[in-house]
Amino acid sequence: MTFTTPAEFSAFQGGTGQYRAQAVSDALLLGESDVEGWLETFLEPTQLTEEFIWPIDNGQIMLKKVRTISIDVVIALHNLDCNCEWQTATDCAVILNARHSIIRVIDCNGRIGSCFAYPCRCPRRVQVTYTAGFTAALSDAATPDGMKLHAGIYMAALAHLNTTIGLDAMGDRAVGSWSSAGYSESNQFNERSGAEEMIHPLTQQAKNLVRKLMVRRAPTMRVAKGIVVTT
Repeated sequence: MTFTTPAEFSAFQGGTGQYRAQAVSDALLLGESDVEGWLETFLEPTQLTEEFIWPIDNGQIMLKKVRTISIDVVIALHNLDCNCEWQTATDCAVILNARHSIIRVIDCNGRIGSCFAYPCRCPRRVQVTYTAGFTAALSDAATPDGMKLHAGIYMAALAHLNTTIGLDAMGDRAVGSWSSAGYSESNQFNERSGAEEMIHPLTQQAKNLVRKLMVRRAPTMRVAKGIVVTT
């Protein structure tokens, strides 16, 4: 099930033209995946579990997905036993910055660096289960930001239809020029870096549409060492 529907795509584009119904559905799914990747969060509230080394300095962690809605479960992982299983305890956390997904975990079972029940420097790791993504109010297509979100998905989907899915897909149209059997054609696009040379113009337009919705985080907190992501 996708966040958007073929009917919404058709209404926005003024129709689906010659594209097959299944191709439109597949393109929307790919477009939604593109937008989620650019925005680093889910299009709808979704639960995710991540694992980190316990932040011993200040307890602060930056979660993988931005736009945190709630912290659902915090599990502290203590020393491994002889069966290579973690000893666990339920802890808690507070959200310091929901938009940037910065939280502080709290060791509820320790005191002054020692544990009540575990002979270890506690805790060693922590699992955080949280819900992140765009709320229904933020993604409502009747709002300016919601319209940008939906339009970005439709444009990204159209790029996939033009390049890979549609029966008339012609591949990457960002190629500057080509010729065959005495026919030649050239295209003029805006100046781009080498890394963007093979990006389709429609994909670029889709990314520009959702650029305002991107959350830019400090590079120093962006990478958390020892992270393991599960679903």
